Amino acid sequence: MIEELVERWLVFILLMPWMIVLIALFIGKRKRRKLSTKKVADWMTLFVMIAVYALARTTIGAGIGYYMMIGMLVIAIIYTSFEWRRNKDFMIIPTMYKIWRLLFLILFVLYFVLLILFLLSFVM
Repeated sequence: MIEELVERWLVFILLMPWMIVLIALFIGKRKRRKLSTKKVADWMTLFVMIAVYALARTTIGAGIGYYMMIGMLVIAIIYTSFEWRRNKDFMIIPTMYKIWRLLFLILFVLYFVLLILFLLSFVM
């Protein structure tokens, strides 16, 4: 009973980013398409973070929450310093959006790598 509940919860967490994308694109399709795609990427980042944490905890067996937070902070600091040196007119809000989308891309790749490792763990 408990194992079945945990298994269903895990499947829900793993598929949650895709459900959010489909729902948001369906709703946003009626409005401006370009704006809805950006909003979906922004909101999906949060859900991909949760899914990466759950996948890593299941696949590796250890929590990586602190490592994820430290890694995201390091990426933000490095990107902000490059942006600050590159532009004389430095603005924090556009830089934060760029960092958030960069984290989305990194976490998305990490999501697929962990998903492949998770599926391979069942085969082996």
